[in-house]
Amino acid sequence: MFTYLHCYMPETWDAQILAGLVRPGDGIRFSQSIDIAESLKFNNLARIDGELYKYVKETRCPFYIDRLQGGCFLEEYPYDKELVNAYRTLLGENFWGFQMHEWMSNVRSDLSKIINNNCPAWTAEAITETIRKAFPFKHIFLEAMNAKEYAEMGVPESVEDYLLEMEKLFCKRQVQVDGDLLPCDSAMQAQPLEIRNGAKRLMPEIGAQTANTRIQVAFTRGMARAAGIPFGTYYEPWGGSPFSACCYHREEKNEWNITAVSLPFHTAGDNGGSSRSLQHRLHLYSYMAGASFMAEEWGMCNTFYDWENFEFSPYGKVKKDFLDFVDLYPDIGEPVIKAALVLPKDMLVVDLALSHDTYLSYPVDGAFQHKLTTVVNALNLLFVYSAPMSGTETGSLRNCLTPDSIDIITEDSPTVKQYSILIDATCNPAFQEAYRQSIVDVQKAAESLNTLLPVQLQGGASMQLTYNQETGIYYVLLLNNSGVCRTVADGETFIPEANISVTLTVKSGKPLQQLQGNGSISHNEGKDYCIFVPAGGWFFAKV
Repeated sequence: MFTYLHCYMPETWDAQILAGLVRPGDGIRFSQSIDIAESLKFNNLARIDGELYKYVKETRCPFYIDRLQGGCFLEEYPYDKELVNAYRTLLGENFWGFQMHEWMSNVRSDLSKIINNNCPAWTAEAITETIRKAFPFKHIFLEAMNAKEYAEMGVPESVEDYLLEMEKLFCKRQVQVDGDLLPCDSAMQAQPLEIRNGAKRLMPEIGAQTANTRIQVAFTRGMARAAGIPFGTYYEPWGGSPFSACCYHREEKNEWNITAVSLPFHTAGDNGGSSRSLQHRLHLYSYMAGASFMAEEWGMCNTFYDWENFEFSPYGKVKKDFLDFVDLYPDIGEPVIKAALVLPKDMLVVDLALSHDTYLSYPVDGAFQHKLTTVVNALNLLFVYSAPMSGTETGSLRNCLTPDSIDIITEDSPTVKQYSILIDATCNPAFQEAYRQSIVDVQKAAESLNTLLPVQLQGGASMQLTYNQETGIYYVLLLNNSGVCRTVADGETFIPEANISVTLTVKSGKPLQQLQGNGSISHNEGKDYCIFVPAGGWFFAKV
């Protein structure tokens, strides 16, 4: 069952249910931040005699708290442990804990804020004063750790030091929440580190401002499978030109109670943030990729135009359309994954900067640089290189030339033997010898994959496949991720020249039946189908 985690606010929850957004099996994302009213914070709103606890007790729905830290001012809220344990006891495996948001990236950005503003001494007092002077907000603008923790950590001088400190931080936060961290990574994907320190599920943040969604999801899915845990995605709506967040609420109210003067970011109304086309495609992509759940950042301020009449905004309509899609096709089966890109076991983080000579912002050389170069070259070839892209949203989802049928794992993953094809980026002769029968050259991976897949695509679209073993049905999703422009001045526009026609070959000769999408089959000749997919468009069919 696919679960959507909806933002809980007393004034909007019943409206979400009435609007058909909250479906059986869906869960609650409790939005917690430093600036919301005390009455809306966990210890008050989630109390045992309250409406929230009553609903959770009746439904036993998945429940988690967004967030413990990250992406905003570090709150260090004194969660009532007895109350937390009441939810943990009530829900068991459906208590998902506390979101640790962009934690590794936020440490890096916090360190940059301290160092680049010439902190005179590495003490808690000096760090606090430096941040207050550079960022004169109500709260100290640190996101991952407080000033005392940074003073105690010092400045990591190398990649090894940085990773050691990051693991210490993750373990420390795990202890603080009794082992219930829900990590949400963006530019620095640290799934192996998180898994070995007790993560029970994984959830990368996806959106226009984080590049290479396919790498994020392939690494998360591969490592989650190896660990035997579920994964989902967390959609954020930032983006556009100039960079901003959308906020469809007419009074610009939001669940974080963030204003233009309280944080160095801003919303730009209806035309801010990323496009509704990208929102839709990222949701469809996640579902077809095998995500078992999704949550969203800034969802409540965007779903309705107001919190009185609850008229759907374009954002809300996209969300409702997606949930209707899931309800209509609940049995799409599992993603068809035939290959794995295998990374060195000591590469605990995939750095989406994809640099050959820096890793996690540190310069590297020698043997590790050779490994890094090998990995980055493979990631680029398999997950980044694409057909020509145009528009303002070309970084996250791309029209990749390799079929979307690859996981990313580390060489010590117990699932290595489960893949038909292995693409070796380990730089380990022992691994190469052990799996030489399955290893294919990275340059030939796409060709090898196409021989194993039931359908073959020719043309510049992105393709995903799922298979329902009980019914014997394959489902195909084609996305045209090119040609979308999103600006505050003009809103969402499409470039006609980015429209594409592709050829889909069904090897079995079975008919291809279109089910949904704004693409269309223009004609077919035998096993070959010519499919038109407009800029920012999609095509969904079954075989």
